[in-house]
Amino acid sequence: MNLYDEITCEGVFMFCNLQYGNKYILSPLAKESRKFSFGISGIISYQLMTREGYKAYGESIDNGYSLKIDFPDKFGILTFESQVPNLSDLKDFSIYNSDCLGKLKSVEIEFANGDNFSGTVTSAYASSGEGLKPLRGKYTYSTGEKVVGEYSKIRYADGVIYVPKGVITFNDGVVTSKDWLGKYNFTSKEWKHIYDSCNGLTEIRDMAIQLELKKQQEKIAEQRAEQRAEQLRRRKEEEQRRNIVSKYGEHYGALIIKKKLVPGMSQAMVNEIWSKDFFDYSISTSSGRRIEMWSLNKMKWALDENSGKEGVVALLSGSTSLSSVPSLLVFVNDKLTDIYK
Repeated sequence: MNLYDEITCEGVFMFCNLQYGNKYILSPLAKESRKFSFGISGIISYQLMTREGYKAYGESIDNGYSLKIDFPDKFGILTFESQVPNLSDLKDFSIYNSDCLGKLKSVEIEFANGDNFSGTVTSAYASSGEGLKPLRGKYTYSTGEKVVGEYSKIRYADGVIYVPKGVITFNDGVVTSKDWLGKYNFTSKEWKHIYDSCNGLTEIRDMAIQLELKKQQEKIAEQRAEQRAEQLRRRKEEEQRRNIVSKYGEHYGALIIKKKLVPGMSQAMVNEIWSKDFFDYSISTSSGRRIEMWSLNKMKWALDENSGKEGVVALLSGSTSLSSVPSLLVFVNDKLTDIYK
């Protein structure tokens, strides 16, 4: 019997020509008979074709009717099962109509990829090729993880990985409802590598933990290397301080270390602060005195300022600038007498 244009039913049907109260009977007596009518005593099973041409069928159960839909292989769903209170709820049924899907009780879906879902569903856009989208319920992945709550796909977008919200049970039995990926500050390249390399939530979690541990270990190793380099620099600096003081005494040694020129220093002392290589120098004699002048050659400084030739003190006090270098130094009998900036 066709209950609606698209629904075909199998069940117990009856003919009657007489009604006593709520009972309909078929009477053989002409004087009692009325107009014959046709009715349904009970529907055992039914079949229907959805608007999209998918075959749906079911049978009578305690609280309504079961519903199963057969989808083509390309749809990505192996089985779809649910219940409806009344067959009238299936009139004009469409998997692309959220109102139709909202009339269904809890839906159970087995996907072709091995995933399973039990809960409510809504309609996805027909252009997506999906039609059905899990909404809220329990989603079990083929890899074993379970998610209870609002459904969303595992996806990579905007440089990060998005995972379902809700209570997640990983393969090792660990249960969490927190934003377990939000604590990681990975680059988009690192997130993409995790997404492409992992199959399932557990693998994503484990690889994120391993990558974070590796980054922490690398950071510790980098900090230790910096500490060793700093210790080496300090030892070398201290060694050079001792050498300066050993060569020139406490008074001049302290001035050299501070990069401070004062009259009375020897050329050797000045050379410790500003290398003679950056100067043009001339020598003359007057009244038995040997006069030597150092004139700064800016071209030499520009070519070699990063070579470390400015003197031992550069290593002690850091980088220097051209403005801090004297433009002219005058020595009389090897002793510094005049300093011109």
